[in-house]
Amino acid sequence: MSKGAMTIAEGDFDCKTDVSLILNGSVFREFVLRTTFNTLEQWKSKYKKGISPFQPKGTQLKDAAVVDEKELWVFGVDANNVQHLVDSVRIACDRFNTRPDDFISNVYVKNLNIEGENEMDTLARIKANEELYKGVTRTVIEAAKILGVTNDVSFYIYSASKNHKIPKAELHSALKQGGAQSVKMDSGVHFFKVGSNDGSIARVMPTNLHHAVLLGKNSLI
Repeated sequence: MSKGAMTIAEGDFDCKTDVSLILNGSVFREFVLRTTFNTLEQWKSKYKKGISPFQPKGTQLKDAAVVDEKELWVFGVDANNVQHLVDSVRIACDRFNTRPDDFISNVYVKNLNIEGENEMDTLARIKANEELYKGVTRTVIEAAKILGVTNDVSFYIYSASKNHKIPKAELHSALKQGGAQSVKMDSGVHFFKVGSNDGSIARVMPTNLHHAVLLGKNSLI
């Protein structure tokens, strides 16, 4: 079993994604890789969190920081950029002296939304978020392959129970179009603090946990 997990599209430190939950249960993660689209400067400006960053060598990514003994944050990561995900995992492997599959075998994302969504009508917003999830699913699959991971990859998605930005049916369809072999949803409802894209709003929302299996023995991607 994988010792760790990774997250994509993190925002506010106080709203960070829970990586301990699996379908209808929980596990302990020895270490966690958290990636965010924000640059280090943007993240510090938005969330006022003091950290001690370092500059990784030999990657496209400029900044990372160990927040505590088991959590590494990497900044400026575009979840649709395969090389960004690959570089993030390699930075984490170097920091924790472990293997790529200890991170990318369990990938989590919470309420991933397209930028500029507030200016869109409902249909356009849903379609844009479908494309976003489809693209990110493909990116995770490709990154896992480049990193030499051949086992199943669990892609966990936290999505608001009544998500008008991408309802359950559209979310599951997008994941399958992106290459997921199967998609299931937890039987229970969870409650998480969720922040807006710009960091201005945060509130507790009833949330479902979805689980997509990527790669797998029957994968043709």
